[in-house]
Amino acid sequence: MDIILTVLKESWHILQDSALFILFGFFIAGLIKAFLPDDFVAGHLGKGKFFRVMKASALGVPIPL
Repeated sequence: MDIILTVLKESWHILQDSALFILFGFFIAGLIKAFLPDDFVAGHLGKGKFFRVMKASALGVPIPL
């Protein structure tokens, strides 16, 4: 039982530490949704070619930083 409580407590601490970054990511996503047309985003980050996947990955990497 102590192991379960320890895991839950540590999970809660990780959530608290990352909450600011999660909210910042939601804010940026909201700005992108509000000010950029859907077809523009889909054209740059949509499914398909290898380069688009690499571009989406490169843009997503610094978000937690």
